[in-house]
Amino acid sequence: MPEYIYPQNVEEVISHLKPSSLLYAGGTGLYKRNLQRFDCIVDLQSLNCQNIIKSRDYLIFDAMVTMAHIIEHPEVPDT
Repeated sequence: MPEYIYPQNVEEVISHLKPSSLLYAGGTGLYKRNLQRFDCIVDLQSLNCQNIIKSRDYLIFDAMVTMAHIIEHPEVPDT
């Protein structure tokens, strides 16, 4: 089984990037993969990439923003 890595910053993610690494951002993707071919699974959920930032004209979503974050965020207008 591969080693699970829980990085605390982007530099730690970069230090574990190699062909035998799997970047994992949640969901059920791990169940469908052949995990034996990976040396490590880098779990991106531990990073703080769930921000919604209001710009002057629009909203900017970080990579790990979920639908729940969008629905609950006060800057997202109800439609």
